[in-house]
Amino acid sequence: MSREEQPQRAAYYRPGPARKDPAPVDDVIAGVIERFGAPGIAGGQVVAAWPELAGEWADRSVPIGVRDGVLTVEVANGADASVLRYDLAVIRAKIDAAIGRGIVSRIQVRVARDRGQRRGAPGR
Repeated sequence: MSREEQPQRAAYYRPGPARKDPAPVDDVIAGVIERFGAPGIAGGQVVAAWPELAGEWADRSVPIGVRDGVLTVEVANGADASVLRYDLAVIRAKIDAAIGRGIVSRIQVRVARDRGQRRGAPGR
């Protein structure tokens, strides 16, 4: 059988536009996050953006992390915790606008045992 007589194999088919160059990593990651979701990454974005999201509280509070939609924030004393609780609705609205709605469903405020133990405290 000559080459002309051999049946042609089907070309590999990939839906979408053909790409000769690799896709940028940030585009690939964004696509994966959009398709499968990634609450861990979104929680990390909340922690990273805390100085902008927390406003006047950025210097007096430390975001510990987001787990199951609950953002844990640590403050140095009970007085700060009490006053911060009045501003949680505003902070949560900023998180919804900046990071995405539903990433944080609740914010839990806790007091550090002592100032030296607070995460992110100066000298650590």
